[in-house]
Amino acid sequence: MISKTEAKSIRYQKTAGLLMVISGIQFMLLVSVAETLYPGYNTAKYDLSSLADLPIHEPSATIFNVTVFIAGLLVFIAAYFIYKRYQSRIFPAFLGILGIGAMGVGIFPGYSGNAHVIFAMTSFIFGSLAMLTSFTILRDSLLKYVLIILGAVAFIDILLVIILQDSSPFMVFGTGGAERLIVYPVILGVIALGGYLTGSIHQES
Repeated sequence: MISKTEAKSIRYQKTAGLLMVISGIQFMLLVSVAETLYPGYNTAKYDLSSLADLPIHEPSATIFNVTVFIAGLLVFIAAYFIYKRYQSRIFPAFLGILGIGAMGVGIFPGYSGNAHVIFAMTSFIFGSLAMLTSFTILRDSLLKYVLIILGAVAFIDILLVIILQDSSPFMVFGTGGAERLIVYPVILGVIALGGYLTGSIHQES
């Protein structure tokens, strides 16, 4: 029989998982809507933040800003519940910082200058680190290998873009394509991990 403490801990886990699934799915769907409504939008030429950058096109800008902020907020809350559920500290810390970075991107659009760049880079770096350290809560699940690969792709991409800039091999996909290979692996990882947490019940070691 599960104790009250363990039952509460499991509720933390499942709530975190549900929030992560909602965060990732609404991001993927609504960003696609924003791209569709943006005149002449090209995913290779334009990065995601261009949806809310100058010249502003509505409703794409509002959809993007609100969607990214909500995604970040839900991930940040999920990180708190994961922290309450597990003894691991590194993963929820990285996940929480990812959430803060995403919320900042939603508050400070591309035309905001350095503030936008700082929050975007924060979400890129800590999002990839979150995926790389997710094994600390996945334990024996084979899903951890998938998330490590996703995190590695995102981390290597952002690292090479920072160091090599336009000479990065990822730039063959264009500015927008290179950015999406940072963002989408993290978002897909968030959805996959969220689904795992909503359905898995396991004891802490």
